[in-house]
Amino acid sequence: TLVIGCVFALFQQIIGINAIIFYAPTIFSKAGLGEATSILGTVGIGTINVLVTIVAVFIADKIDRKKLLITGNIGMVVSLLVMAILIWTIGIESSAVIIIVCLSLFIVFFGLTWGPILWVMLPEMFPMRARGAATGLATLVLNFGTLIVAQLFPVLNSALSTEWVFLIFAFIGILAMYFVIKYLPETRGRSLEEIEYDLRERTTGVDPAKIK
Repeated sequence: TLVIGCVFALFQQIIGINAIIFYAPTIFSKAGLGEATSILGTVGIGTINVLVTIVAVFIADKIDRKKLLITGNIGMVVSLLVMAILIWTIGIESSAVIIIVCLSLFIVFFGLTWGPILWVMLPEMFPMRARGAATGLATLVLNFGTLIVAQLFPVLNSALSTEWVFLIFAFIGILAMYFVIKYLPETRGRSLEEIEYDLRERTTGVDPAKIK
């Protein structure tokens, strides 16, 4: 359970959200936008993130968590792939408007799903006796993921073309979706015992009820 929670937290950071938020001005500048416009675009992205997170508060208990996460993964991966393909085929300056739209959609999908849902699910996944410590450790892993992205993205952005950077994050998004489907339990409307039972079955591949 602890490993799954930590991997879940790590994926939230390495699917590209911090790369887009931290370095949006650089991305906008490469798209041919002026410095002032790039900064305003970054503020706009942050505003969108806040607004959709507020919306997520109202839908988190009405839709299954895994469905939200998978939907978010699909939306984010498609947004990244569209940007990569456009930059590769017609160039980043020629596709500036679509890139801004795709970046905004990425933020929308993240803010509605992976951003807030992680913080809802993490405490639900851990048993009461270890909830505080386990959630704290998962949060530490999450912050480590933030550090990795913050340090690695400039290197990638210098060494690789922009479309390849987007493709890398799209691939990570696909891995995150596989992780959600295969290992993450649904926690909405379930007891701690049911969640723990599901986790054991997913990690061991054996029905706990059959273990004597």
